[in-house]
Amino acid sequence: MILIAGGVPMNDNIYAINMGKEYLLLNLDTLENTTIPKEIIKQKNFRLTDYKQLNRGGNYIDEYVPQNNVQLIKPTIITSFECNYACEYCFQKEMTKTRNKTTIEDVKRIKQFYEKYCKIFKIPLEFGSITIMGGEPLLPGNREVLERIANSFPNSTLKITTNGSYLNEYKDFILNNRVKIKVSLDGTKETHFKNRKCKDVCVYDNTIKGLEWLVKNNIDTTVITVFNSNNIKDYPKFLNIMEKIGWRSNKCLKVGFISQIGCGVDDITGEKIVDDLKAFKLLKQMDSRIKDVDARKLVPGSINLLEALYLAKQKKYSPYRCSCLEAPNFAFFPDGTVHICAATSGDIGCIGRYKPFVRIDKKKIEQFHKRRIDSLSKCKNCSMKVFCKGSCVATLIKKTNNILDVDCGFWKEPKFLEFLELVL
Repeated sequence: MILIAGGVPMNDNIYAINMGKEYLLLNLDTLENTTIPKEIIKQKNFRLTDYKQLNRGGNYIDEYVPQNNVQLIKPTIITSFECNYACEYCFQKEMTKTRNKTTIEDVKRIKQFYEKYCKIFKIPLEFGSITIMGGEPLLPGNREVLERIANSFPNSTLKITTNGSYLNEYKDFILNNRVKIKVSLDGTKETHFKNRKCKDVCVYDNTIKGLEWLVKNNIDTTVITVFNSNNIKDYPKFLNIMEKIGWRSNKCLKVGFISQIGCGVDDITGEKIVDDLKAFKLLKQMDSRIKDVDARKLVPGSINLLEALYLAKQKKYSPYRCSCLEAPNFAFFPDGTVHICAATSGDIGCIGRYKPFVRIDKKKIEQFHKRRIDSLSKCKNCSMKVFCKGSCVATLIKKTNNILDVDCGFWKEPKFLEFLELVL
């Protein structure tokens, strides 16, 4: 018997997820589901056996077909690991001693890497969005490189993750290119600086001014806040600031909460997840505006679940945990190495080089391609696969050093799923 979201006991792997005025009954093995009004499911004579289609055996992997996505190339380019902040929880803080910087010549080498890759794997050389990260990518010294990236990928949207300190210095660049911005901001000024250290006391105010300008010019912007259970009394004040800037009145500005993680999105304890979700529940009771905050990433796998339900309607499923395993969405480090993702800085996650020469580790890339929930024996018959999908590869590498291993971690006892209704 499983108890999930709203306190309704179900049989076997049937979950009842509170969706407001109704419950979603979901079989995690088959992905069959139905909705039932709350007044019916709370009746004493309610019988799960009345919904026999949800109780039948089976596995959606055996019954549905894998989704085949168009393999657009979506690289991540790390300009350098230099940053004007020294955040205590930065997953890249071990890399800050690396002084390499991406140059304008390197942008050409990245394209040459993909030209060779596409010939080896026989896929079209077609680029989608380009993610630009640091360190801090909008440091003034990165201007020339960003201009070269924009000119080299003229049809691509540039997705820039920034702390926002130098947004005002890049106004013309943002207006002249197709840019989406993610800004890291952890609350009011007092809360923001608890874990984010910076010698310049003006950076917070600079970020707020930059956000005001972005909203005024209708630039697609998301403010990402690392949620901390100790700060819930501060968040209503923070939302006041966001609302004054234009959140909830201008669709271009979104606010999202994420968990504080280590190396990869699964590098967190179940206890920490539950602690944050209990605090988030209190916050939701304190401030009704929380319903407009995207907090899905506070519950690991909630986005995977929604994707799975969407695909199930088409009798399909997604076999990969992350797009970097399916498509060549690699991360290009300023030292010339190429990694499966930006969080895999060691040798195991390195799949080649783009400078001073192009090298592609075909065998290792093919191993990463095998990380599918329909080929990993430990995953195929696990009901949590709809959420976990074989675990985050960056966290896996940190813990096991084995690409084809599986780390169940907090999924062995996912008590936090009881809070799923809070974020859906």
